[in-house]
Amino acid sequence: MGTARAAGALGVVAVALLLLSGTGTSLAGWNDSTSVGRATTVASGALSTTPVQDEVLVHRGGSALPASTPLLPGDVVEITTSVRLAVRGVAGELALDAAGAAQAFSAEGITLGAPSTTVAGLPPGPATVDGVTWRGRVTGADDGRVVTATVRLPLGTGQSAAAQGRRVDLAARPATWSLTQDGAHAGWRDGESVAPGALATDTVALAVARTGAGTASVANTSGAASVAWSPTALTAAPAARTTVAEAGAVLSGLTIGYGTDCAATDRWRLQAGSGPTRSVTGAPAPLAAGAGSALCLAAAPADADALVRAHGARSVTLSTTVTATADVAPEWTATGQATATYQVPFPRPAGLACASGSYLLNLERPAVLTWSWAGSATLQPAVARWEVVTQHRDGTWHALDRTVSGTLRAEIYRGDLVSAGWVQRFKLRAYPFTADGRVDRSVYVESDTVLQLHYDILLGFASCRGSVANDDPAATPILGGLS
Repeated sequence: MGTARAAGALGVVAVALLLLSGTGTSLAGWNDSTSVGRATTVASGALSTTPVQDEVLVHRGGSALPASTPLLPGDVVEITTSVRLAVRGVAGELALDAAGAAQAFSAEGITLGAPSTTVAGLPPGPATVDGVTWRGRVTGADDGRVVTATVRLPLGTGQSAAAQGRRVDLAARPATWSLTQDGAHAGWRDGESVAPGALATDTVALAVARTGAGTASVANTSGAASVAWSPTALTAAPAARTTVAEAGAVLSGLTIGYGTDCAATDRWRLQAGSGPTRSVTGAPAPLAAGAGSALCLAAAPADADALVRAHGARSVTLSTTVTATADVAPEWTATGQATATYQVPFPRPAGLACASGSYLLNLERPAVLTWSWAGSATLQPAVARWEVVTQHRDGTWHALDRTVSGTLRAEIYRGDLVSAGWVQRFKLRAYPFTADGRVDRSVYVESDTVLQLHYDILLGFASCRGSVANDDPAATPILGGLS
């Protein structure tokens, strides 16, 4: 062999030795060969992994769901990943490390149960498994094999409320395959990252919307969680022309129930108590994710006449708190508000009657008007003022300067009779409110009838001539109830 040829051959050998050493350079998946002398071949090996398939599923009960499914406590996240091995001329260690995936959940405050990892595709042999990691031996006999690992990450059932709506980015903390050469000159290595993307935990959400007087719709807008829901509390606040104390008293005078069917409102009941907020009790109703239900409120006075006499025309805003709890997570809750207004009725004075009067000199005995209101003939605190009004010949109505005291009666004096020889009409007005110490005359009701009184000036006698219906629009009672 000439010098130049020998030098060239030595150079080739030197290159081959450098490649085999693996010093400072990743040599995964490469191979090369050259001739040294006669009929002699020195060849490099191969050590590499090639990704085949990665998949993430969510197991819930007996179902396998896509990774886009909002996660619930008790779900199992299953990461399946496969690689194809190239192992020629060397031996090494194949490892899977999914610790980062588990840490991605922990970083979001999501607790996990005991994870597990299984590997298939290799012959039985020694391996080290520790929850989210696996290590095993590979040789040239494993060249071309497809190895599949399955990592199962179970979500704990005792998740805190803060674990709702959390995004878990598995791409930021991927599981990894690694394949590393054995031996004194170990330096060949290869690997793959398993980065399937992001998952997210569900958020329990409830949408409550008013649909009418005392009615509302309740919708479970959670992504996946079934819930149990119920009205849990009611707060009464004063509405127009009503004080805080009056609102509390009105609430105490009402019997309130709820139901999912307006024909049966006894599923849930308001409990007795003091103060503006009181609890509602009853068994929760189930509601699947995406489903809805009606909520009906019924409010009725325990003693209708007593409530009217004490607080007629007073109004309260009733705000019902509706609470939903996830079936699989007691800490995952959502609330909504259903509102309605209840007004105590303010009826018209009824039973207006009169007793004839005499107005002879020094023997005056005035005519007397009597009536009843809310089942009673005595004064009531709900009425700020009673007023007798009479009609003049020009058709206009004028209030008599008269204070009604004691029982519900008013006397008609000679000076109240504006003209002799004709039939004069009288009716009543009842005002429920005061403002700044004065009667609020913008709200009132009138008696359901108008009395007629005839004054004969010659005889000095005022005789009752019956009554007619009061068809004045202002006579309309305040019906009250829910709105």
